[in-house]
Amino acid sequence: MPPRRDRLIRPLYEVTRAEIENYLKQNRLDYCIDASNRDLYYRRNFIRHKLLPLLRDNLNPQVDTALLGLSELLGPEEAFLDGLARKTARRLLTVTPGGKVVLPALACCRLDLWLRRRLLRLVLSRFLPAGQYPDRETVERLDRFCSGDAKALTVPGRIRAERTGEEIVFRHGAKLRYQLPLRVGQRNRLKRPAFDFILQEQDRPTEIETRRRSEKITVDRNKLAFPLVVRNIRSGDRFHPLGAGGSKKVGDYLTDCKLPVIYRDEVPVVCDSRGIVWLVGYEIDERVKVNEKTERVLTIERRVRKTGKTFTV
Repeated sequence: MPPRRDRLIRPLYEVTRAEIENYLKQNRLDYCIDASNRDLYYRRNFIRHKLLPLLRDNLNPQVDTALLGLSELLGPEEAFLDGLARKTARRLLTVTPGGKVVLPALACCRLDLWLRRRLLRLVLSRFLPAGQYPDRETVERLDRFCSGDAKALTVPGRIRAERTGEEIVFRHGAKLRYQLPLRVGQRNRLKRPAFDFILQEQDRPTEIETRRRSEKITVDRNKLAFPLVVRNIRSGDRFHPLGAGGSKKVGDYLTDCKLPVIYRDEVPVVCDSRGIVWLVGYEIDERVKVNEKTERVLTIERRVRKTGKTFTV
């Protein structure tokens, strides 16, 4: 516990309890004692009330001063190593719009052992509640996984690591589930994955660009059965990719596109009451394509708020 961490400052860090009590007595100041400080259930209290007195009586009467000096000696080194690990994390790790952390497997294995484990500790800490840190055993298990050839590993805290191609992907909890009504003429915001959808209606333009895997598509407005929603892919979803000979399961389509399963909960579908309109980022459905008879069109644009974001904790 350092004397200063970010905005938290401990002004009495180097003052002993005896010195504080003597000051209060000399100045006739009242004080109260937190009852929880005597509860041996907490490890800090066991050390304070049981272990330190034992060390003073049997090893070194000045053990408190010795430990404080050791802390002051190691503190700057710890700060340096922690800073180096965070710099490495910002260089190697990225965060997907859905909150997954992606680590290049080869680059991870090339790191020195101590740096690799500090890096993995930072990854785990991102998914844990504030003030909670991964234990050594969990970090070592994850390190063995990253250095081995196993496909997946789940560790305490509902944190799952999966090896996919040349990457190791970390996620927390279950797959993403989401659904959001889409309204024309305004920004529609998904919290996670971090996408905005913008819909605009207009007369059919003279020329329409039909790029595959685009972030913006144009469909025949009169072929839509409103209302529109954007949601996660569901089991059994099918659509008829533009220009294809027939319908296809969305899962099979993404397999053909070589998209790993762990990323698929971050691929939304825009749907009307008849089915899928757009597999976002990939293809529209054949039934809503624009042709020479189209009079009004609807453009749908997906904007990514946090794609490729630098890793921070």
